[in-house]
Amino acid sequence: MEDILKFPTLKNEEVAILRVDAMTGHILDEKYTSYMKNNNQIVFSIFSNRKEAIDFIINNRQANIEFVVFDRNEHIVYPSEYIEK
Repeated sequence: MEDILKFPTLKNEEVAILRVDAMTGHILDEKYTSYMKNNNQIVFSIFSNRKEAIDFIINNRQANIEFVVFDRNEHIVYPSEYIEK
């Protein structure tokens, strides 16, 4: 992932959410617009823990948007399709 964008430094139980357009596979920023390697765009949203991130995802569902949750080791811990409502 380092070639595409810089992964944030996470502490302890923090996780990062990445948004992806399910139709195109494009990475989206926090405003749900395509990431164009613009320094003003914020791609990862950081949360204190998994529960906080999952709550955000459940409350911010959008059509054709996939959310991926990463731990501090850049491992995927929750693809959105596995989150129960």
